[in-house]
Amino acid sequence: MEKQQSHIHGIHQSIVDINKTVTADLTVVDGTIAMEGVGPTFGDPVELGVIVAGKNVVDVDKVCCSQ
Repeated sequence: MEKQQSHIHGIHQSIVDINKTVTADLTVVDGTIAMEGVGPTFGDPVELGVIVAGKNVVDVDKVCCSQ
Protein backbone atom coordinates (compact mmCIF):
# COMPACT_ATOMS: atom_id res chain seq x y z
CA MET A 1 0.00 0.00 0.00
CA GLU A 2 2.83 2.42 0.85
CA LYS A 3 4.47 1.71 -2.50
CA GLN A 4 1.21 2.53 -4.32
CA GLN A 5 0.91 5.79 -2.38
CA SER A 6 4.43 6.84 -3.40
CA HIS A 7 3.51 6.28 -7.06
CA ILE A 8 0.24 8.19 -6.71
CA HIS A 9 1.80 11.16 -4.89
CA GLY A 10 4.85 11.45 -7.13
CA ILE A 11 7.38 8.66 -7.53
CA HIS A 12 10.17 11.08 -8.46
CA GLN A 13 9.93 13.02 -5.21
CA SER A 14 9.57 9.78 -3.23
CA ILE A 15 12.86 8.52 -4.67
CA VAL A 16 14.60 11.82 -3.83
CA ASP A 17 13.23 11.70 -0.27
CA ILE A 18 14.41 8.11 0.25
CA ASN A 19 17.90 8.95 -1.05
CA LYS A 20 18.14 11.97 1.27
CA THR A 21 17.21 9.79 4.25
CA VAL A 22 19.15 6.58 3.56
CA THR A 23 22.73 6.34 2.32
CA ALA A 24 23.07 3.28 0.10
CA ASP A 25 26.25 1.19 0.13
CA LEU A 26 24.98 -0.85 -2.79
CA THR A 27 22.13 -0.19 -5.21
CA VAL A 28 20.50 -3.15 -6.95
CA VAL A 29 17.84 -2.84 -9.65
CA ASP A 30 15.86 -5.99 -10.42
CA GLY A 31 14.80 -5.80 -14.04
CA THR A 32 14.09 -9.49 -14.51
CA ILE A 33 10.46 -8.63 -15.22
CA ALA A 34 9.62 -5.12 -16.42
CA MET A 35 6.37 -3.26 -17.02
CA GLU A 36 5.43 -2.16 -20.52
CA GLY A 37 2.59 0.24 -21.23
CA VAL A 38 0.66 2.21 -18.63
CA GLY A 39 2.47 1.14 -15.46
CA PRO A 40 2.80 0.59 -12.64
CA THR A 41 -0.71 -0.84 -12.33
CA PHE A 42 -2.10 -1.27 -15.82
CA GLY A 43 0.98 -2.25 -17.83
CA ASP A 44 1.86 -5.64 -19.23
CA PRO A 45 4.69 -7.62 -17.59
CA VAL A 46 7.60 -8.36 -19.94
CA GLU A 47 10.58 -10.64 -19.27
CA LEU A 48 13.61 -8.37 -19.49
CA GLY A 49 16.19 -10.51 -17.70
CA VAL A 50 18.40 -7.68 -16.40
CA ILE A 51 19.94 -6.97 -13.00
CA VAL A 52 22.03 -3.83 -12.48
CA ALA A 53 24.12 -3.20 -9.37
CA GLY A 54 26.68 -0.64 -8.27
CA LYS A 55 28.00 1.48 -5.43
CA ASN A 56 26.87 4.82 -6.89
CA VAL A 57 23.07 5.23 -6.97
CA VAL A 58 23.18 7.94 -9.66
CA ASP A 59 25.40 5.86 -11.95
CA VAL A 60 23.15 2.82 -11.54
CA ASP A 61 20.15 5.00 -12.42
CA LYS A 62 21.94 6.35 -15.51
CA VAL A 63 22.64 2.82 -16.73
CA CYS A 64 19.02 1.80 -16.16
CA CYS A 65 17.72 4.84 -18.04
CA SER A 66 19.93 4.27 -21.07
CA GLN A 67 18.51 2.16 -23.87
